[in-house]
Formats: sequence, C-alpha cells, structure tokens
Amino acid sequence: KHPITQLECAAVGQSTLMSLFESMFKLYGMQCGQVLITTAGLLDESPRKSTCSTVDSLVRKGIVPIINENDTLVPLSHKGDGSVAIPIEDNDAIASLLARELECDALLLLSNVDGVYTGDPRDASSEIVTEISPETEVDFVGSSTAGRGGMGL
Repeated sequence: KHPITQLECAAVGQSTLMSLFESMFKLYGMQCGQVLITTAGLLDESPRKSTCSTVDSLVRKGIVPIINENDTLVPLSHKGDGSVAIPIEDNDAIASLLARELECDALLLLSNVDGVYTGDPRDASSEIVTEISPETEVDFVGSSTAGRGGMGL
C-alpha cells in the first residue's frame, strides 16, 4: 500500500469541501461555484483578468464564488509580469488580490485563525485587528496550523 501524497489529499479535500459548501448554501436557497486558481495564473495580467471576469460573471448571476488555490498541481516557479506586488502564497492572498482587482465591497475569509493580526498570530505581542480600510497595508506572514500562509499588518 502506498502512502497518500499531499496533492492527492488536496484532490479529495477540494471535492469534500465543495460538497459541504453546496449543502450549506442550499439551506439558504443559494448556489455556489468553485473557482480553482493557480498562483502562476494570477501573476500575469491577462489570465488574472480572465479569472476576474469569471468571478464577476458568477456574482452577477447570483452564484457565490468559492475561490481556492488548485492544490492538486505542483506549484510552478513563476515571477509573473510584475503587475502583482504581494506574494501569492495561500488562499487568503489569492482572495485578497481578486477582491482588490474586482473592487469588492467585502471579502469573507474562512480560517481556523481568530482574525487578522498585527503580526504572526503565534507571537504573543500580536493583536487582532478590528477594522481594515482600503488604505491599510497588509503583509502576508506566518501560517495557521492548517495552512501555508496568513495575513498580518
């Protein structure tokens, strides 16, 4: 018997997670759709605009986009065209970048971390931020116990 790889776990986990989301949204008469994204696809303007167009189209049709990094693919080392100034290392960063590009009024991040912190959540001096404005500078630091990265100020 062969041990299951991280990529295989992601394949199983993505469908399980979407099944849960579909069931929960259905309780409220809502539909959701998964948008699987590669970080390399966001680092260049053309594919990023295409992704934004898809997300915008879903929202206009009343479908809640569930944005998730396609963890079943081996990440490519790609620097992009320079149009993205932040590191894209996890789902929080992907969603934040797309929310900015789409000029969203709100962004909901689901996490096992209590909120956005002033630094690494594991650092006792870090505090939870209660409000973020468009002018707030956010750095992507640390990670949750279940993820690869996170946000801090």
